[in-house]
Amino acid sequence: MSLDSHDDSLAILFHYPQAVIDRVHPYFTQSVKIELGARSDHFPVESGTIRPYLSEAIAEACRESDVAVRVLAAERTFWEKATILHVLCHQRSDKPMQKRLSRHFYDLFQLADHRIGRDAMERTDLLERVAAHKSVFFKSASAKYDEARPGTLKLVPSDDRVRELRTDYASMQPMFFSNAPEFDTILDRLKRLEDEINA
Repeated sequence: MSLDSHDDSLAILFHYPQAVIDRVHPYFTQSVKIELGARSDHFPVESGTIRPYLSEAIAEACRESDVAVRVLAAERTFWEKATILHVLCHQRSDKPMQKRLSRHFYDLFQLADHRIGRDAMERTDLLERVAAHKSVFFKSASAKYDEARPGTLKLVPSDDRVRELRTDYASMQPMFFSNAPEFDTILDRLKRLEDEINA
């Protein structure tokens, strides 16, 4: 274990050994990040179940592998992802883009047409809560959290950022179990989602 030196919050990296050293893709990290501290907002929460992928392959060996946990409601996650995209849309173009951001575009794309996304669209109060929380605990002059609301929310960044995101998304491909959607398909859906939210 070690402290995350790239994070200004309290975060611990739990490093784990790899079973197959020679087949590891550079996108995969050898650690799990555990974020601690009081900057999180834990509302709303719900009960969820964690089931390891291994239980699908060898069900007999993993008969009692399900674990019940308290999790952040997925509708809250929808708006957390949306505000991450909103901040990126307003970030100065000369500021380097953080790595592994394209996953949030993919996640929001997947949630948009799911029941979770439809339910979240009915809970714009959560968007307001997320934006207010981030404006206090994750201050940024360029974030424009005051515009992270219906009418002015931005989900699709400038062409320069899109080029960077395409590269990031290409490096993310090993994370998918099957064929991933084209990044243009994701951007098209997110543009429509942006229009729906701002209508």
